[in-house]
Amino acid sequence: MKAHLSRQQRRALDRAAAGVDHITAEDRRWFEARPDRRHRIRRMTLAEIVSTKAMMGLNPVPAGGARFTLVRKITPNLRLRLFIFGPKGKTGDETSEETAAALWEHHRDRSPDAQQREDAIATVAADQDGLAFRQTEGTG
Repeated sequence: MKAHLSRQQRRALDRAAAGVDHITAEDRRWFEARPDRRHRIRRMTLAEIVSTKAMMGLNPVPAGGARFTLVRKITPNLRLRLFIFGPKGKTGDETSEETAAALWEHHRDRSPDAQQREDAIATVAADQDGLAFRQTEGTG
């Protein structure tokens, strides 16, 4: 995936990787602390902005807006992120599960790529669950 990037873009992406790893681990901990939640919205981090800009570019933020990350927990160890705009005066912490789920559906439905990624990840998760079950079933 890095092959089409310029040297400058690859360097920016490499620098941002540790920050992205950190925030995705924070997302995991956030969901562990809230087992009833499947969706989270939060402000997009600088590392996410840098890595997204290096990979695909970014649209300008609309007036009065800010960048947000919408996270969906597929399984306890698998999450998918969508990047969206939201109101500048919000953090995302005030967003309920119902509202975050509706936002997820709205934005995912508008993006065929996001739909394909979610379907692929859900398939992998189901395959992994089946494999784990078959492995434990035989060890009885």
